[in-house]
Amino acid sequence: MFARFGLEFDTNVSHDIDGVRYPPTWFEDPARCAALDVVPVLEVAPPQLTSLQRAERDGARINGAGAWVTKWRVVTLSAEEAAEFAAAQAAQEREQFKASRAVRVEAIVVSVAGMPFDGDETSQNRMARAIVAMQAASETSTLWVLHDNTPATVTLGQLQSALIAAGQAQTALWVAP
Repeated sequence: MFARFGLEFDTNVSHDIDGVRYPPTWFEDPARCAALDVVPVLEVAPPQLTSLQRAERDGARINGAGAWVTKWRVVTLSAEEAAEFAAAQAAQEREQFKASRAVRVEAIVVSVAGMPFDGDETSQNRMARAIVAMQAASETSTLWVLHDNTPATVTLGQLQSALIAAGQAQTALWVAP
């Protein structure tokens, strides 16, 4: 952003200055800018706000060091805007929680009889299918690939215990604190 006589403008688009149209590339040359009293505007962070306020750009101003900086205006939100903002913020926080939770669920590992089992949702589904198949075939053990990629013969009871532990670990992560 740049300023001329205190008015801020975007140098990514063409501008008319004193009846002449200047392309965005023109503003890349500091000497050309200086010739028309066009100066860069330093970006400054918006002021601290409460949940009932928003910051809007309000041109540029000269700071104590003599540099042009972004000027901000604090606007108090109406009751409707505050409710919309609160709802949007709550929705954003919920989505962040869900994304974080998905990462943590994907990383679940449970230990049964000293063996590490993957406990993510896909692994839980595989365990449940294997348990049902073992019960239907009256089998008491099956070959299973553990979390560390080592194959192991596991019993029906061990697989059931791993499924229960993984489900409990997921439940503990599922509800927002």
